[in-house]
Amino acid sequence: IAALPLPPKVVTLFPTHSGNNLSMVRRPETYCVFVGHGDSDKPDSANPYARVYDEIWVAGPLGRRRYAEAGIGVRASAIHEVGRPQFVGTAQPASQPPVIVYAPTWEGWGDDEHHSSLAHIGVALVDALLAAGVEVRYRPHPLTGQRDPALRRADRAIADRIGRVPADESLAATLDTATALVADVSSVVTEYLGYDRPYAIADTRGLGRRAFSRRFPSSAGGFLLGLDLTGLDAFLVAAQGGKDPSSRARSALVADVLGDPATAQQRFAAQIDRVLRDE
Repeated sequence: IAALPLPPKVVTLFPTHSGNNLSMVRRPETYCVFVGHGDSDKPDSANPYARVYDEIWVAGPLGRRRYAEAGIGVRASAIHEVGRPQFVGTAQPASQPPVIVYAPTWEGWGDDEHHSSLAHIGVALVDALLAAGVEVRYRPHPLTGQRDPALRRADRAIADRIGRVPADESLAATLDTATALVADVSSVVTEYLGYDRPYAIADTRGLGRRAFSRRFPSSAGGFLLGLDLTGLDAFLVAAQGGKDPSSRARSALVADVLGDPATAQQRFAAQIDRVLRDE
């Protein structure tokens, strides 16, 4: 990369933090922008490493607040809201009969046993959904079970029951089929918010609604499932087109997390043009 020919100015977009990024960051021709591979309440969405970039592009106001509240030294002027330009779905209801996607995250690189819901409630959740007579699609994180045998066992148990979403199916394609979603604290929730359909997040820590929403703001528009699957019945009613008490909070959250999803591609392109034209 040090010898790669570059024009006088290029915009370099970084989807993840890596020590290898420094090979481009050090090039004087590059204007470095961190876009991330997802926007979520996970710690990586406000990582101190972000200070090495010229700018940080977040999905919406919530992403901006994460950096401000983290107090890691990122300048407010460096943050720009662009939505999630890859979102091409529709906010219209998914077709019936209902399809519920379970998309847990993996165990992560740290030691947080609650990073993923899979080993805690995954098998029981899928069994309960199947018993309710709804179609369930299972989309685990690709790294699931890399570090934790308990997640490997749960993953195999669910796959034995219903299989997994095909490996070559994009996340957008999976979410487009979902009448409702069950996920963990992850960027999958952010991607799904644009559809304005019911979703649920597992509270395996037992924090309760108020504390959980304060700690993980992207959960505020969804249902909360306890370790004993408390909340699942109400979620199923909403998933099947019935009463949905989360709809008002979810609509407000869409604007906070994504801004206007319909204009994300234009906003993203406008930011690229701005940076390239700025001398």
